[in-house]
Amino acid sequence: MRLGLKLATRILLLALSNLLLIALAFSLFLRLQLQEGFGYFLMSAGREKARLIAQQVAMQLPDLDQPKLDRLLESYSRANGIILMVYDSLGNRLAGRDLLPPAEVEPRLRPKLGSLVGKTAQNTWIPPFIQIAKGPVPYWMGLWLPAPRVQKAPRRQMLMLVLASPTLVTNPFFFELRPWLEIAGIALAITILCWLPMISALTRAINQMMSATARIAEGQFDVVVSADRKDELGHLGASINRMTARLDMYTRGRNRFLGDVAHELRSPLGRMQAALGILERNQFLASAQQEHPMPSHACESAVADLLEEVELMSGLTEELLTFARSKLVPEALQLVPTNLAVLVSRVIRAERTAGTNIRAQIDPSLYVKAEPEYLFRSVANAVRNAVRYAGLHGDVRVTAEARADVVVLSISDDGPGIAEEALEHIFTPFYRLDPSRDRRSGGTGLGLSIVRGCIEACQGSVACRNRIPTGLEVTITLQAAQPVSPGQAASMGVPA
Repeated sequence: MRLGLKLATRILLLALSNLLLIALAFSLFLRLQLQEGFGYFLMSAGREKARLIAQQVAMQLPDLDQPKLDRLLESYSRANGIILMVYDSLGNRLAGRDLLPPAEVEPRLRPKLGSLVGKTAQNTWIPPFIQIAKGPVPYWMGLWLPAPRVQKAPRRQMLMLVLASPTLVTNPFFFELRPWLEIAGIALAITILCWLPMISALTRAINQMMSATARIAEGQFDVVVSADRKDELGHLGASINRMTARLDMYTRGRNRFLGDVAHELRSPLGRMQAALGILERNQFLASAQQEHPMPSHACESAVADLLEEVELMSGLTEELLTFARSKLVPEALQLVPTNLAVLVSRVIRAERTAGTNIRAQIDPSLYVKAEPEYLFRSVANAVRNAVRYAGLHGDVRVTAEARADVVVLSISDDGPGIAEEALEHIFTPFYRLDPSRDRRSGGTGLGLSIVRGCIEACQGSVACRNRIPTGLEVTITLQAAQPVSPGQAASMGVPA
């Protein structure tokens, strides 16, 4: 399962992963190059601390007996998180904890005395040894100290301060984590400073394009994307702007064509209907005067079929014209306060048919911002659709309620509803639930498209859902408006 991370988060995580991989590769490189000396490299930070402790112990050696020396070494051990011991040049432990040295460390505790005498005589500092061994305490370090006044010690005998630790990386005495954390913090800060401006600009441009393409998908082609970048995102923004301009041109051309065709067809269809009415009347007169008249039922059937076809073409033309007008919305469409109860009453009077019951329950004080004619068309088409598909299954109900700064108008029925996969398509022009497009199964597929076009022209939104247990509900959301007086409504030319 993929995590739903934002693009900026993914890029930052990628940058951090890059740093971690670089650090891991560097660590593996050092380990391979130094091999056994890798531990020496890490323990180098503890050398100076060990020298300071050795100097302090050497200064107090002449004045301490073994019990006091044991206590002194134990105090240093607790303070630094290590194990401190004192050995002589023969490899014998003189003070400190009773810890058996590993086999790899024992030869380092018994060096050749001849090589040390000359150096000691010249007061020269002898380099410490570092040894990594196997066992529960693998890390060992030894420093030689001159001890001329220790009892029972030869004159040139050397004493060795031995440090041991079971851990290395987690032991602050040998390995200081703070500088590495500071380096990691600096690297992280540099990474963020380098990547964050680019990530911010990148995600801002992508979010703008996402918003623009979402508006384009809703049919809004007036969006403009910033295309001032000189990279691929700038070219993509310019391409989106060109695409929206072409889509807007094609859509306006299509809607204008539909409007022109519907307008040109309406007049001849009206004349055809009038002529068919005259033909029907004259046909019966002529049949009555002829010696062998044509069977009246055949004449009536032919004329009736022709009238039905013309009426269907007339209805389709009228819906095409309404649909085209709903899409060719003027840029400065005036939205005025409209009384919802009055408008719905007009719709019910216009759409009520025999055998159907349309009920409205709307607060008379509810006003919305809309263009009254556009709103009337959309509500009328939604009510007509409910009556057509569900009028025989129960009542058609029209309700409205105020929610914050919007008003939600609902048209619901008790019909069979529609398939869930069809809900997102029913607002598409010419989409019909019956793929055969049989005239008896419904209209032209433009009713709900007209609803969406008119409501969007009024700066609202429309949605559809199936009711439980049965039925369909169309919800129209519009901006709420303040009530107006009858005088103000008359001056604006809208219903009060």
